[in-house]
Amino acid sequence: MRTITLRITPAVVLILVARLAARQEKPAPLQDNRAARAIRSLTKKEQLGKELFLDKNLSTPPGQACAHCHAAEAGFGQPDADVPVSQGVHPDRFGNRNDMTAAYERTHELNPFSSKYDLFLQGKVKLTDQEQRGLAWFEDEKKGRCVECHPNRPGPNREPPLFTDFTYDNLGVPKNAESPFYYLPRSLNPDGTKFVDLGLGGVVKKPEESGKFRVPTLRNVAVTAPYMHNGIFKRLRQVVAFYNTRDVGPWPAPEVPQNVNREELGNLGLTEQEVDDIVVFLHTLTDGYEAGVDSR
Repeated sequence: MRTITLRITPAVVLILVARLAARQEKPAPLQDNRAARAIRSLTKKEQLGKELFLDKNLSTPPGQACAHCHAAEAGFGQPDADVPVSQGVHPDRFGNRNDMTAAYERTHELNPFSSKYDLFLQGKVKLTDQEQRGLAWFEDEKKGRCVECHPNRPGPNREPPLFTDFTYDNLGVPKNAESPFYYLPRSLNPDGTKFVDLGLGGVVKKPEESGKFRVPTLRNVAVTAPYMHNGIFKRLRQVVAFYNTRDVGPWPAPEVPQNVNREELGNLGLTEQEVDDIVVFLHTLTDGYEAGVDSR
């Protein structure tokens, strides 16, 4: 649904491979301190993926690379937190979602696992009292219940946790009236303000999947605002508060009322202090942690 299209043809790949082979020095790293911490070089396949990720000539029309919307300084999320949905290469066009080349996506540059929480799991640092409380509410099956969709413990081979179970869910997110997508010309959005994003249901054409979106990772969540699939929430605390009181507070109705998950969220009974504690814990998931530096 984005307004950018990548044209990765065999000819393009051959050109990039030739470009890599001709290089006598490593390309400039992404402007992010996480890349500077990387201790191993990329493989040729990974480097090719990086070239594709940074290339501005592959969009239609040319001029916008993947990195434009997946910025390193924003946790590889959207760099402009004031815009609820993604903007395409055309400055007057927007997608209806708040949304890389596979080999590069799996590299240490994009997945450094260098957050305070990672160091905590390794026994190298301690969490503050409030961060520890937030972790407890996060894991509590009768309180935050966050781990039911965002598992936070290492895998069987000590793999760092990804904080997503890769399932799909309808969280009952309200419509975002501020989305510029609604006000595009009829040729681009014929439904105007009546457009309803059915999520997975709109793709697989099954009513029982309507309103569902894939559970995202919570890594770097503190630096990847705005939140939810339509960017309706600008602050992380709003998201936790919504999860806590969606069914009992003054929130707008869900955009898609069918299939809303009412078993795992909506009336969690968290106190204001407990909500704050969870938000503080979520800040420990930001990569590039430096001891003694507050990430908030």
